[in-house]
Amino acid sequence: MRGSIAELLIKWLHKQWLTVARRATGIEGAEVLAPCDNGSTPLHQAASSGTAQTIQALLDAGADPNSPQHNGATPLHTAAQFGTPESIKMLLAGGADFMARDKSSDATPLHYAVRFGTSENVEVLLDADPDALQRLHNDTGATLLQLAAQSGKQENIKALLAAGVDINQNTSGDLTPLHFAIQTGNLETVQCLIDSGADLNVEHRVGISDERNDGFKSLFHAAQFGTAEIIQILLNAGAGVNDIRHNGSTPLLHASQFGTTETIQALLDAGADLNPEGASSVTPLHAAALSKMSENVKLLLSVGVDITAQDQAGNTPLHVAACGNSNPENMKVLIAAGADLTARNNNGETPSHKAAGYSYHTEKIEILIAAGADLTARCMDGRTPLHSAVALGAPENIFELLEAGADKRAKDNNGKTPWDLVPENIFKDGTEAYAALKNALYH
Repeated sequence: MRGSIAELLIKWLHKQWLTVARRATGIEGAEVLAPCDNGSTPLHQAASSGTAQTIQALLDAGADPNSPQHNGATPLHTAAQFGTPESIKMLLAGGADFMARDKSSDATPLHYAVRFGTSENVEVLLDADPDALQRLHNDTGATLLQLAAQSGKQENIKALLAAGVDINQNTSGDLTPLHFAIQTGNLETVQCLIDSGADLNVEHRVGISDERNDGFKSLFHAAQFGTAEIIQILLNAGAGVNDIRHNGSTPLLHASQFGTTETIQALLDAGADLNPEGASSVTPLHAAALSKMSENVKLLLSVGVDITAQDQAGNTPLHVAACGNSNPENMKVLIAAGADLTARNNNGETPSHKAAGYSYHTEKIEILIAAGADLTARCMDGRTPLHSAVALGAPENIFELLEAGADKRAKDNNGKTPWDLVPENIFKDGTEAYAALKNALYH
């Protein structure tokens, strides 16, 4: 009987809240507390779409204002998200815990109101505990204003600012509400924060452990996560299109590596410098060569970025593209545009040395071989690309080079063949991999 009455209450309270609640209190008082399978009680349902009178009737009948659903959400969480200011006031007066936390994100009712509810609900909860502003964070460390910015709730942003929240308040790696808004791509929220006085030059330091290095200003963040429209909003507000970070990076360099053609074009249209005077001598094409987006490389080539430019280490964009986990398609685009396969960096390495010794993407070696790369080329130490592949400990690179005719008996300036450079910590004597490598290189 208990379960059936609970289900009936949950099903019909939105139509006949007051009548059903009064009847419920007359039928075995404990029935009014009965939860359904997810832990939701009639009081949760009333908090969502009922009236203050219904909530009061349920409270008077003994309903627990702090009864949690299975996810930890109390009726006050529900009222903050879906209900009315009157519902919130009634629950607070009935003993609801303002600081109750759910299980999914350690969020309080105020978090729910800020992220999902109305500004009126936010204001009621703020009035109930004005000191909450400075001490409430969820499990990610996000502040209330950051949550409002992330959710695109401009009215809630204004309510929090009116209550005295610092518009540049930051946690989570120094991400400010403006950074959050940029990342979600909501133009209105970005403009709202700027109009309200957000500082464009606050830096975030996500992933930056070196205290000597500076963080990312808002335009850098937009170059990676934003849109052309957001970039334009920031530029109109005074962001510097050619700002240079400590490491020599500019918004255009950042967009070239991490952004899209849309963000790159927006910065180019705003006058971004194609040849920034940074300490590393990196051009946007070097940065794009590291990208996952080959379209970035194509765009920069189309606007005339120098394909032969060398960075401080002497690497051309093709050298850079040959390294690491970047998109192998970048190499194809550069080679098709005339990139020099024989170009040397300061160590005398060609792009083939880089592909063999600085990347586990064998496809990059295949691309260079197909384009006619010289596998006998030697760097300043006298090493060939095969030496580099062996030193890296990349068996697929090694066998690809051998199949293409690389000389396994070539000696470097110290008289060492590729076999002499086999890293013992990777290929241990007695293993199948060691035997296969020895058979390929030694015999």
